[in-house]
Amino acid sequence: MDNAFRQEGVVIRYLAIGLIILIALGIVTGAIFFATRNNTLGSDFFIYYVAGRQITTGAGSPYDETVGEQSQMAILKHPAQEGEDQLRYVYPPYGLIPILPLAGLPFPLAQAVWMAASIIGIPFSVLYGFRKVSLWFLISLFFLYPLTFGLLLGNMNMPVMCILILLAGRIPELTKEKRLESIILGLLMSWATIKPQFSAFFILFFLLVSLKNRNVTFIISFISGILGLIVFSFLLIHDWVTRWTGLLQRYPGYIGGQIPLTPLIERLPASWQLYAYVLLAVSCFAISAWLLVKWWNKKLSMWNMLAFGGFVTYLFHPTGLSYDQMIFLLPFIFWILKEWTSRPFFALITWFSMVVFSWVLLYLSLEHIWVGATYYGMFILYIFWMTACLWFKPARKNQIREQK
Repeated sequence: MDNAFRQEGVVIRYLAIGLIILIALGIVTGAIFFATRNNTLGSDFFIYYVAGRQITTGAGSPYDETVGEQSQMAILKHPAQEGEDQLRYVYPPYGLIPILPLAGLPFPLAQAVWMAASIIGIPFSVLYGFRKVSLWFLISLFFLYPLTFGLLLGNMNMPVMCILILLAGRIPELTKEKRLESIILGLLMSWATIKPQFSAFFILFFLLVSLKNRNVTFIISFISGILGLIVFSFLLIHDWVTRWTGLLQRYPGYIGGQIPLTPLIERLPASWQLYAYVLLAVSCFAISAWLLVKWWNKKLSMWNMLAFGGFVTYLFHPTGLSYDQMIFLLPFIFWILKEWTSRPFFALITWFSMVVFSWVLLYLSLEHIWVGATYYGMFILYIFWMTACLWFKPARKNQIREQK
């Protein structure tokens, strides 16, 4: 009986949280709509919107050429030339799940709802995941340039990032007794696979944490979610695999495939470059495996492991768009959230320094003082931080929550 009352209390709590979020969503959506109804801010979201309308209106598939053509004329104002971004929808069909309810709305309103969901989702994820959070930190999050840029574009990274924040905060404390929360978070993580180049390391690591904690419910929920999303995709578009993989093959040709170390490797003789890439990949894999063993044996904190994982993921991430830097900035944010409870002044100075530098680097890039500032600058700062703050001192006990 006590267990039944406890479960009922959990359900009521989640319903109350959902109601509060819906009310906040309505208020923020209204404000954004009236402020932006005559402007198209979210160019990335526009692509998702057009792809979603292909399904809801019965016009065809999100992989049709017309999706790119409509997006190009709306955003570029001309058909994309060779080498330009073709503005195509290049995700599996299940990526459109949060888009489909908005596809029937006029674009200004749909855009407002999507942006409002991100504006509410980010601080909610931080609050729910980490609980003790400074109000100043929540406000200042939106002033970190890579996050601001992704938010304005309406990029799919935003909901994926919210899910990863939730997981980072809750996974260490997610025992097998918390069945409902485990199921919800497992299903959310399955959808986060929509951006594997962003989320793959985080997802694999959180699965390892759950395996270590013997949270079978979370793992089953994640696997069931993956299977359900694949079935949903086939029900939506029966030939999506061949059409999607066809677009993926074209994608590197107009987006580019450069990783951060490519300019350095290209300085080597041509016959050495392939060996340099192989050596880099093997070295990173070996170090990652060694650190994972240390973490598993409770000799390395979860936050240190996430910091290195963000570094390696971005090291092999192609293209140089600023919002992609959230790959390594997320572990930095996690570390700040943990430090805030024990060393608030140090965390405050470190955090606001990174926020200020993000805009200084943008200025340097726009003024052509250092064209690659937004691409390389933040990553270089992150490497210095990761080395100085994490690897040259032992992990403190209060940082290793998952080992309790």
